[in-house]
Amino acid sequence: MANTLNGVNLARLSQLSLDALLTETLPLRQFVTDFSPEVRASGETVTTRFASNWPSVQDMSASKAPGDVTTTARTITLDNFDGVVIAFDDLERTYSDIELIDLFVQPAMSTLIEHVTSAALGVITAANGFNSTAALAANDMNADAMADLAEALTTAKVPRTGRAAILKPSYYAGLVKDNVIQAVDSSGSSEALRDHRVSRVHGIAPVEYNGAVPAGDATMEGFVGHRNSLCVAARGVNKPVAGTWYGNIQDVVDPVSGLPMQIREYYNGSQMVYEWALNFGVSHGVAESGIIISSS
Repeated sequence: MANTLNGVNLARLSQLSLDALLTETLPLRQFVTDFSPEVRASGETVTTRFASNWPSVQDMSASKAPGDVTTTARTITLDNFDGVVIAFDDLERTYSDIELIDLFVQPAMSTLIEHVTSAALGVITAANGFNSTAALAANDMNADAMADLAEALTTAKVPRTGRAAILKPSYYAGLVKDNVIQAVDSSGSSEALRDHRVSRVHGIAPVEYNGAVPAGDATMEGFVGHRNSLCVAARGVNKPVAGTWYGNIQDVVDPVSGLPMQIREYYNGSQMVYEWALNFGVSHGVAESGIIISSS
């Protein structure tokens, strides 16, 4: 371990620190079905299912023979035990008159949440059935493009509630720049112009995401779909047996992403160590509910 703590080994240091450059936390539950409550206490996997085939209408006066039905299972395996570990030695802590860890709490959580988000977006591939693609340049992302995407979702019989879009900053900016969206009298809201924010366009809730978006098969710049498109399950780590642990443990839930994680703090004889960890798994859901926004 070799920390580089610029600006902290001073005689006096302002308690005010500059905000770190962080990934925007994505409201995951807007885009995924969260099965975390199913495995909060124990369990290695959680399995869900959806109806994938059912009988057509028949003439009941001629026949009442039952038709065949099919369900498709999706299993989310919690096979990722990941986290972030930070430590400060005695000398580093002695030189500084601030709590160094306070500078890194938010960056550590942001890094871990981005890791989970990237894993969830990583299952959006042709191999998993995501075959619907819309080729759009960033400056083509506007209200009309969102209308076309909404039409495509409706044609695919995707439920109207629960539709959302994950967009890279350049694509989100294209949407916000649309004169129709910026005009206060178009929707009765000035949030696009004042706050660079758009709540809903043609039934789709767009969210700007500045984290890593896996390119996948189609140079993915964004994704539009229903929350049944992706599945995630996560939980913190089990606490040690009472009386065997000499540190502090706190189970927390990130208020934006909804991800649970555990924070541990302990002294190992020469360093104060801080750990953020969670156990999670991801899977694709109903792939037909999603559309990949590609740059080509």
